[in-house]
Amino acid sequence: MQKSLDIWTNLKTNKMKKQLTIVAALATTLVFAQQTQENDSIIVTDLDEVVVSSGRGTVDLASTRITPMAVNIVSQEEIQNKIDQNDLTMILVNTPSVFVNNQAGGFGDTEIFVRGFNQANTAFLLNGQPVNAAEDGKMYWSNWSGLGDVTQAVEIQRGLGASKLAINSVGGTVNFIMKATQMSKSKSYTLTLGSDNYRKGTYSVNTGLMENGSAFSALIGYWQGDGYAEGTFGKGQTYFFSYGKKFSDKFEMNALLTGAPQWHDQAFEQSISDYMVHGQRYNQWWGLNEDGSYNTTERNNYHKPVFNLTFDYQIDDVSSLSAVFYGSFGRGGGTGDRGNILYTTDGQVDFAELERINKTEVINGGYQAGVAGPSPTGQRGFIVRNSMNLHNWFGSVINYEKKISDNATFDAGVDLRTYYGKHFRVVEDMVGLTSWTERSNARDELPLVTRDESFPITVWKQTLTNYNKAERISYSNDENINYAGIYAQLEHADDDFSAFAQGSLSGQSYVRFEDWNETYENRQSETLTKYGYNIKGGVSFNLNENSKVFINAGIYSRQPFLDNVFLNYSNFLNPLAENEKVTSYEIGYRYASSNFSLNLDLYSTNWTNRIRSSRDSGYGPDNGLTGEFVRVTSGLEQQHEGAELYATYQPNQFLTFRGYASIGDWRYVGTAVTAIRNDDNVIVQENASVDVDGGKVGGGAQTQVGLGTIFKISNMTSIDFDWRFNDDLYGIGRESKTNIKIPAFKVADMGITHKLMVADSKLLTLRLNVTNLFNTEYLSYLFPADEGDYTGMQYMGLDTAHEGRFGTLRRFSLGFRYTF
Repeated sequence: MQKSLDIWTNLKTNKMKKQLTIVAALATTLVFAQQTQENDSIIVTDLDEVVVSSGRGTVDLASTRITPMAVNIVSQEEIQNKIDQNDLTMILVNTPSVFVNNQAGGFGDTEIFVRGFNQANTAFLLNGQPVNAAEDGKMYWSNWSGLGDVTQAVEIQRGLGASKLAINSVGGTVNFIMKATQMSKSKSYTLTLGSDNYRKGTYSVNTGLMENGSAFSALIGYWQGDGYAEGTFGKGQTYFFSYGKKFSDKFEMNALLTGAPQWHDQAFEQSISDYMVHGQRYNQWWGLNEDGSYNTTERNNYHKPVFNLTFDYQIDDVSSLSAVFYGSFGRGGGTGDRGNILYTTDGQVDFAELERINKTEVINGGYQAGVAGPSPTGQRGFIVRNSMNLHNWFGSVINYEKKISDNATFDAGVDLRTYYGKHFRVVEDMVGLTSWTERSNARDELPLVTRDESFPITVWKQTLTNYNKAERISYSNDENINYAGIYAQLEHADDDFSAFAQGSLSGQSYVRFEDWNETYENRQSETLTKYGYNIKGGVSFNLNENSKVFINAGIYSRQPFLDNVFLNYSNFLNPLAENEKVTSYEIGYRYASSNFSLNLDLYSTNWTNRIRSSRDSGYGPDNGLTGEFVRVTSGLEQQHEGAELYATYQPNQFLTFRGYASIGDWRYVGTAVTAIRNDDNVIVQENASVDVDGGKVGGGAQTQVGLGTIFKISNMTSIDFDWRFNDDLYGIGRESKTNIKIPAFKVADMGITHKLMVADSKLLTLRLNVTNLFNTEYLSYLFPADEGDYTGMQYMGLDTAHEGRFGTLRRFSLGFRYTF
């Protein structure tokens, strides 16, 4: 408890001075943050009015809870105006303690950090349905490329969150409130044209509520673009179908199916020195074939249809039952190089020379992994492989709610999930070879596996294909994760006081099936079951009709991710895989009047017993280790604490000022212990303690300021402007007592909206967006290099050996929306 009480004193003196300066500046300029919680609640009320059914008891929105928490909501209008060619994550950039690495690496390749925690430790929900990857908690935004077209609102809850489920809400919770069946009748066309040859079109139709109590909504869309970096082309489609029926005043249901099949080529981090030679858009992973046609080693291709069925039943005047049953079928993968890759003098993949070597110099026209050849080229050819991820995921949440008095409400429910995933590789492109042969590590009875065909990427074909095991290379494994949880919540509210208490218990089991690195007898691992819990509570006090204060606190015991349970592509159980513990506290103040609001939040989050595993190749001759190894780091502790301020001021109906400020102190605590295991899971380097105390956590900007305004020239025309400043941003990589600081940067965006009434009830909306208005050059993220690899050359105070990606420079988009 003492540690939590020290939150306000642990911030370093210079940080506190910076915080006071930021707060004073905001108070003086009256330029304040995103829409207020009070205004945001109107959005949710309107949303409830236009849907037939949405599983209201299973969608936990902070704005519907009486006891406040740190939350921002982005409305459908803002999403439609600003999404253009961006990932949906980019609409959250003007939110305190939220940082987004932009998509310079390819469509759908952004990453969001909330209060300094990455996507694996931030919960993402679709209408209350958890969608973080089951194995490692990650989010792949390319799987959700059409989400911006079918989202009514986005609510981002920083910290503990409102969800009653046991989910990855270490940093926060982001709830995407998807369209359900619309009650009003309408149709619309949209067209978006943007920089780098971006084009997108959609068509939607809503029947409205018909006489039989039914309604149907649908949307289809298509997009394509060249991408920002070289060699990052992409194409995709979007579909959305929703049917709702109101059987009576007490019973409603809604069925929904949506998906966004896509492929996009990718660019990963490069050294700063590479960018200095080739330019900021440089990407080394593409090249030209012998006939001059384009080719790439890095292509992401995926299709993840999602369906859910929701029910709302009003049992009587004081009790109701809500349920959602959901599922998804993920099919696709990502390509990469395998074998000996070659580059041209211009720094691109030399596909022409690789094909020539594969056809003329490789022994027997094939490749044998792990088999010694007579020369560097003999038996060491080159292919493009595809790392596949095929999974089926089903679940349900059933919630019972009862109003037990005029001032108190009780909720209880169950949360069930099951996941089965298949992971393997296939040959995607032979690049001139006639066969490709690899040796199994463990199955001596079948030591060589030969492929004489490839599987070129077709997203829709992959959706319907199950690759048999004889077609797989490199690795092949399945996993089954089952989860069951129960929860309960009690909330009390009266005119002066509100409080809530919430708890959940859960069990999660893991089973792994290894087809490559285990013998047939050991194919199935033992079943491991871990139990977890979370407890949350809070109180708020109304100081007067305009002001309130609140305190929230919570403890979360989270089961480890499957990727940390089994090590090294085997069924070997990690003996260090125990539950992680998260403790969080927050104190807040709210003020709201007719034209001004201010929210202040102070928080502290402590994350202990962290474990992380990663693979290394050729760890290095200094300690005598060569080959493939897995590094397991345990005992990690992180302390994240800080303050957030946001507010709005609307002096009249035509002008709105908004802005925010956040300052954090996110650091490692104590000592981390690292052990290195070889492919046989034998420890080849004993546990080594590393002092990481005080080391900065990288990935998100620890200091942020944002200013913005919306000026309505008339009821049909408006101009908006947003400016944000990011500082105290550190490198991503291994935990360290010293971390590389990335130079601070400022980015501004501008948009113009104009509406035209074409005829009665027919509206044409035009939208112009300019992102990075002043063409600011900045580094978005960085992987620090080892000091031994430093070049001695500098860029903005950084050695050019460091790897990362620059943010996107100025881009434009023009959108048209015709609604009738």
